[in-house]
Amino acid sequence: MYRFEYPEFLFKSLRSIHALSNQIQVLDLGCGTGLVTESFLKFNPDHCSVHLLDPDAEMLKQAQ
Repeated sequence: MYRFEYPEFLFKSLRSIHALSNQIQVLDLGCGTGLVTESFLKFNPDHCSVHLLDPDAEMLKQAQ
């Protein structure tokens, strides 16, 4: 199974918000396997609190 990463430029606007606060909270609704969150954390790893939600228990299990 091939999994790509999202490019850093997609998260630049979030980084500017992050710069205004000591901590950023992320809610990934419909997170699936967590690929977007995984990519986000690669570029914004400090001071992040991440919450993942998905209606499919198997997808959420993969995201964890």
